Amino acid sequence: MPNNDTASVFNGVNQYFTIDDNDYLEIVRTGILTIEAWFRPDTLQFDYEEGSGYVWWMGKGATNAQSWAARMYSYNNTEGRFNRISGYAFNLSGGLGAGSYFQDNVTIGQWIFYILTINTVNVSTTYPTGYTKISKNAIERDQDSLL
Repeated sequence: MPNNDTASVFNGVNQYFTIDDNDYLEIVRTGILTIEAWFRPDTLQFDYEEGSGYVWWMGKGATNAQSWAARMYSYNNTEGRFNRISGYAFNLSGGLGAGSYFQDNVTIGQWIFYILTINTVNVSTTYPTGYTKISKNAIERDQDSLL
């Protein structure tokens, strides 16, 4: 960690941790959910990718039943999203949803403080059903309307 605390390291293939299912991790519980994490990419090109060249590095849900998720694209991917880091809120049936992202140069081994907020409560004419908002290192980078 940036302050020299210890952190877990995963191989990107078959190592992970699981948190038991809990209503506190659901968007619908209060209508607002904020997820924060420190993470450190140790590569810019992932050996095991999904879809167009990305990895899910954090999330809640299962195949076709996702609630929310964090994603990072490999440097080379089929959509030209060079190391894009994003967060998504999915509709109740999973699969489709809305998200926010930032796409900066990523340095191997550099810690990133990631914050994703999903808000269905604070609506406005700009965000009539709420929004997703993403921050990098505590600086807001993108905000998008929920679908």
